[in-house]
Amino acid sequence: MESEAATPELAASQQIPSYLIYKTLNGCSLYRKGYKEVVAKRKTPGEIMGCSDLQAIIVSALHGYLYNQINRKVYWVVTNEPSLHLQLGGNLSNDIASYAKEDVTVKGNSST
Repeated sequence: MESEAATPELAASQQIPSYLIYKTLNGCSLYRKGYKEVVAKRKTPGEIMGCSDLQAIIVSALHGYLYNQINRKVYWVVTNEPSLHLQLGGNLSNDIASYAKEDVTVKGNSST
């Protein structure tokens, strides 16, 4: 997914909804490509937020390959844009990520 930086004029003239923020880096919001069309009501959020067929195929193929290459007793290979918190104001999302299982803590309902 590509992103765009907000122009100061647009950001100052109107509040841009948080669902149009793709990533936050160094405290600056990077907006989803096409966010200006959504704000102008020429497109819906769904029209700009999905990935392309090609991106979906690449992510699926890489996930399958990595899943078969790693030690699955030690690591998770995950998709669905897991977040990576770098620092205060620095949050990125990943198409694919791997986690050491010992480093993953699950919060919430443990009955699921």
